Amino acid sequence: MQRLEEGIRRTEERLKEFESKYQMTTEEFLHRFENDEITHRLDMEFDEWIGESLMLDSLREKADRLTEAESSTQLSLQEIARLPVAERHRLLASSIAATAEDFATDPELTEFSVLDGEDWEEYDD
Repeated sequence: MQRLEEGIRRTEERLKEFESKYQMTTEEFLHRFENDEITHRLDMEFDEWIGESLMLDSLREKADRLTEAESSTQLSLQEIARLPVAERHRLLASSIAATAEDFATDPELTEFSVLDGEDWEEYDD
C-alpha cells in the first residue's frame, strides 16, 4: 500500500506541474481536449498529461481495491455470508480472481498426484 500511496503522490505532483504550466486544472484540460477546444501539437506535453491522469485513476482504483480487501478481511466468514450477494461479490472479487489464478497456475493445486492410491481403492465386500 505504501508503494501505491507514493505513486499517487508523485503522479499528483506531476499533474500539478502541468496545471501550473498550462494554467488549467487537469479536469478542465481533459474536457477541453476531448471537445477539440485544444489543438494537439507534438511540441506540447499533452500526451504525458493525459497519461499521468490515466495513471492516477489507475493507482487510485488499485488503492481503493486494496483498502477494500483489507477491510473485508476484518469480517468473519459468517458476517460476509450474511451480506447481500452483490456486496459479497464486490468484497471478494479480487480474492476470487487471485484464487482462480492460483488454481490455474500453481502446480501443487493443479496436479492430482498428491492423492495417494489408497484414496481410490475399491473394496469388494
